[in-house]
Amino acid sequence: MKGFGQKLQDKILEEIKLHETTQHLKLFNVAESIACEIEKIVSNIPGIEKYSFTGEYRRKLEVFSSIELVLLVSNGNGEIVTSSLQRHLNIENSTDKLLTSIADYSLPVHFYLTSTLVEFTAALFQTTGSHEFLEMLKFKSSSKRFETEEEIFASLNSEYVSPEMREPEYFNFKTKTLKRPSNLSQNAMHGLFHFHTTFSDGIDSLEDMILTAAKIGYDYFVVCDHSKTAAYANGLNEQRLLQQKNEIERLNDKYDLRILHGIESDILTDGKLDYSADILANFHFIAASIHSNFSLSEDAMTKRIITAIENPFTDVIGHLTGRLLLHRSAYKLDVKKIIDACAANNVAIEINAHPNRLDLDWRNIFYAREKGCLFAINPDAHSTSQISLTRFGIEIAKKGGIQIEEVINCYNYEQFVNFLNRKVKRKLK
Repeated sequence: MKGFGQKLQDKILEEIKLHETTQHLKLFNVAESIACEIEKIVSNIPGIEKYSFTGEYRRKLEVFSSIELVLLVSNGNGEIVTSSLQRHLNIENSTDKLLTSIADYSLPVHFYLTSTLVEFTAALFQTTGSHEFLEMLKFKSSSKRFETEEEIFASLNSEYVSPEMREPEYFNFKTKTLKRPSNLSQNAMHGLFHFHTTFSDGIDSLEDMILTAAKIGYDYFVVCDHSKTAAYANGLNEQRLLQQKNEIERLNDKYDLRILHGIESDILTDGKLDYSADILANFHFIAASIHSNFSLSEDAMTKRIITAIENPFTDVIGHLTGRLLLHRSAYKLDVKKIIDACAANNVAIEINAHPNRLDLDWRNIFYAREKGCLFAINPDAHSTSQISLTRFGIEIAKKGGIQIEEVINCYNYEQFVNFLNRKVKRKLK
């Protein structure tokens, strides 16, 4: 057909293939919603002494093919629990140990029923997986009886591995220090970075975003609306930047807060940021991101991003690979070269916490930590309700074992100011 050249044909075929391989999967926020519904039901069924999510959900993947739970059922209550689950969840089929529900949920839900603590622990350990992790751990089913997972790891001469890290990539770590379970939590997050307001394409005002974040517990705030090249997102030209700066000063005076003026600056095709150096020098913080020209070659895209990293005003590289989960693949780039550049230039790598992105991919966190990179966990929030999306970024960070001291959001204000001034002197009060 006219207008359908080879490039477009290839693109359409690529999109069809992506749809075919991902149509059965759901994003983290969808899986969380289903898990919450299931938990409400399970927690109110008599006869269930203990339960735990297992499988993909316990390992906190970025996309999910099912939700699984292990149940410890008290003696003599097996039939009661089974009938209760069947009644509440419209169970499709059942065996002695496994109940499967597809009912009204957009993901299959599996239940593993156990009758002793030893059975519960064994089932939880094995179904948590991953299969590849268990193989590399050299785990084999045995007749030994363990009441805790810690005992199982000890029997394998292994340190305890937190559930979210039980992936084959765990064994990429060469030092015991990097294998420690993450100590990250929402309570450790002091700074909220990379969020949008009505100045660009957000739906809530700067004032509402700040007040909501303060209630959550953040101590300081860096607004990063879209830059002028992002016309589709109502990006800020120089005149509107001044208006936003005045609004920040007004709110700082009104509430005695620490609101900093940042920007999500577009990385142009040649790697330059889309403001002059004179304008860039007036920002307190710059997240550099790509929003256009995704189809460059691997070499060109890698060079483009590294050029932005080498800009002395760049503090964070936003959503590094550009992927949109279940919708758009990452663009072609050499991730390791870019990570190397971030480490060499003391530029933090964003873990974009929005469930559509969760980018940096957790599989690349291991290499980034080996290189000594810093991270920023940002919700990319466009409304007050999206500020809480940070929790998904924290879960993904924990898969790579990231510690509090590696996350710039966890810096107190004085430490953060030191970070901002590491290469250029920022105009901070």
